[in-house]
Amino acid sequence: MMMRVDQRMQRGGEYQPEHPHAPGYPLKIAGTCADNGGKTPDEDVTSTMTSQRAQAYATALKSLRDLKPSKFTDEQMALFEQTADALFFTDAIDDATGDLVAFSHAELDVIADNERLLPETVKRLKDELDAIGPAPVHA
Repeated sequence: MMMRVDQRMQRGGEYQPEHPHAPGYPLKIAGTCADNGGKTPDEDVTSTMTSQRAQAYATALKSLRDLKPSKFTDEQMALFEQTADALFFTDAIDDATGDLVAFSHAELDVIADNERLLPETVKRLKDELDAIGPAPVHA
């Protein structure tokens, strides 16, 4: 049975939706990305997420996935994807993310040393991974 909007009104006259996906349901939940931290839309919100980083993320993953079938093991690919994810979803390079970048660079060097990829390709892949981060990565 469908209730009318006026039947769902509280005494104070505020609409109370029945379902979380109903129009008017409060979407802002404290501590989530939907919560603006009490800032007004006019206030400057500092974020290092940019369209350039998103494009770099897509480019790096495409390059890696294009090479995966013949050049990388599943474990190597998982490391590269984990590194790309960590770089993309961080606002500052911490020790764990720096370690992932260093491990990925080292793994790419091993692949080049084993002549599975040309050194130029390895350099390009490293540069593409590094471009995902919020700041220049020196691993």
